[in-house]
Amino acid sequence: MFKKFNQEEIERLDELDTKVPKSGLFCANCFHFITNKETKTKKQGAHQHTCTNPADLTFKIGCFKEAPGCTHVGIPTSEHTWFHGYRWCIALCNKCKKHLGWSFLGSSDQFYGLILNEIVEK
Repeated sequence: MFKKFNQEEIERLDELDTKVPKSGLFCANCFHFITNKETKTKKQGAHQHTCTNPADLTFKIGCFKEAPGCTHVGIPTSEHTWFHGYRWCIALCNKCKKHLGWSFLGSSDQFYGLILNEIVEK
């Protein structure tokens, strides 16, 4: 499901910060910790979704309850939402600001739809 780190990437990640979790899901661009696999959740009956935006760009996303390594950008909107009852805004990597997906805000919960080929597992 997720791209796996190669040995050079693992060594680079290990050198970054001893406070960084040794396992989890990381930004594929800068190796910043994003979330854990344990935060996977299902929305509309599935964890993974293939979604196409109005610009005809298609994304394979996974749903996660938390993504502490992300920051939100913009004001949440319900326009063109992929999940009924949820407003969304863009989610970026806290470190390198790479677009990693979207934060979805509902009336009773929030989750992240992360682009699966933009995160890597270690």
